[in-house]
Amino acid sequence: MTTPDLSSMSSMMRDMLASPLASNLLASIGGGMNGSGVGTNETQVDPNKISSDAGTRQLFAAIERNDLASVRRSIDGGVDVLAIRRGSMAWNGMNNPATFTAVGLACHLGRLEALQILCDNGADPSLCTRNSHGMSPMMLSAVGGHLDVMKWLHVTHGVHTHIGSIDNHWMTPLCEAVENNNVEMCCWLLENGAQDGLWLQTKMEGHTPFFVAVKKGHQNLVEILHEYNGTRSQVNDIDKNGLTPMHLARNASVLQWVYDHGGKRYLNFGASESSTEMARARQGRQMLENIARGLKGGSSDPRASDLFNKSRALLEHRGTTPL
Repeated sequence: MTTPDLSSMSSMMRDMLASPLASNLLASIGGGMNGSGVGTNETQVDPNKISSDAGTRQLFAAIERNDLASVRRSIDGGVDVLAIRRGSMAWNGMNNPATFTAVGLACHLGRLEALQILCDNGADPSLCTRNSHGMSPMMLSAVGGHLDVMKWLHVTHGVHTHIGSIDNHWMTPLCEAVENNNVEMCCWLLENGAQDGLWLQTKMEGHTPFFVAVKKGHQNLVEILHEYNGTRSQVNDIDKNGLTPMHLARNASVLQWVYDHGGKRYLNFGASESSTEMARARQGRQMLENIARGLKGGSSDPRASDLFNKSRALLEHRGTTPL
């Protein structure tokens, strides 16, 4: 991929392109870091690079079982610790085909001791190897929910730039942590260099971590991410489908929170009292208030669900004309 000429760009643009996150994204688009562009779900892997020998199979099986003695025996027997095998991994509710190094497998499964043994025996180069979905070991650890592994990678091997690594779907470890409602992991990532990923949108839907938290109904993370955004609030931003957080909120408390924090882009409360727009806006505001009263505290009132559905239908307005 041709390196862009930065001489005529603003200092802000130069700083953005020089950031680790931008470097990862540019490399991902050009096929440098994961072997292909990000237009496909899985990178095509050269079959000649996939190991199928019995020794490698035994090493990977030992990692899956967390059988440390067998891991050591395999390594002592001369198994290539940098070998790649094809397997599968579960995320987003599906079982997906994927390639793994031994290091990547240990990170995904949270086998910290096995990972340490591998790295002590020459597997360090695999720390920079991504699987066929463009996932770095740091990303695989985030998908698996293994913060202890992420901390070890960061502190012991200094892979701090991988905190903002981007996979083929333009997901980051921060976005994965938000998906899984892992508050502790999110806070750790934000405190250790993941802030660049706050505004990165996913490839398909254009969702930032804040959008993901809103859609998933993770209010604690909605508030944390909003605070980290600072003056650059995302409550009125728009995704690739023309939807705002007000459209995406799936529960009453998050919808009310977004509304209370300025999510009024499509609610024109300044229209004339006699206008249809104002009548619909008043109706929307009343429904929001009813939702808050009916669902806060986990109310099981069946009318609350009906109100919530009606309010979402009212807010499902994708044009530029306010309600």
